[in-house]
Amino acid sequence: MTGADVLLWCNPHNPTGRVWTRDELHAVATLALTHDVLVFSDDIHADFTRTERTSYTPLALVSPELWERELLIHCASPGKTFNTAGLESAAIFAPPALGQALEEAKRAAGLHNPNYFAIPATIAAWTDGDKWVDTLRQRIDANLALAVDLLHTLLPAAHITDPDGTYLVWVDAAAYLPHADTLTAAMDEARVAVSPGIDFGSEYGSYFRVNVALPPADLEDALERFCYCLNTHATSPITPTFSSSTEHPA
Repeated sequence: MTGADVLLWCNPHNPTGRVWTRDELHAVATLALTHDVLVFSDDIHADFTRTERTSYTPLALVSPELWERELLIHCASPGKTFNTAGLESAAIFAPPALGQALEEAKRAAGLHNPNYFAIPATIAAWTDGDKWVDTLRQRIDANLALAVDLLHTLLPAAHITDPDGTYLVWVDAAAYLPHADTLTAAMDEARVAVSPGIDFGSEYGSYFRVNVALPPADLEDALERFCYCLNTHATSPITPTFSSSTEHPA
């Protein structure tokens, strides 16, 4: 972190779904303290951790000193958990002086008036949504297991990340993407959208990200269609096995 002013931190990580351990968070905090670097922690996927995996821990809990020295901004939102991104509602936690500076900057930018529903909807979600979130996490966990298993079967030459959190699966599909436009062609043919890896950096052109937050039958159908089309473009095509209930594109 030598020479850095700000570290943009993502906990859990997007797109890999990594949930950082307390030791890893402590190491990051120690470096930030040593080099006097402000950590901007985006924790929007905090609710999505899986059973018997690493549990989510906020950075401030691991390193109170980072907070006390005003080197931490913690961001949260109900947008992912409750599918309310359209409300543009978020909460920013910051130490007193830093928080005041953020508030002044926010007002100067004209961001002081949230829409009418944003605050009451956020309060309702975070106050009364516990049971719903518990059920949601069970469904997401099952969907992640389904998607990872299917992708291993349908794209055996790909490297599939089995995430500890989020509702995203990160896939290195270099064997199936011989050209820069192959992913787009497969999406168009399958009528299934994934997030291109190139969106996360030029070095990730052979990757894509799958969102599993949908009904399991639709998820299975979409993955089978998409992987079938991706296989047709592979350098050495590997024919996937489809379930009897799903027809692949002609």
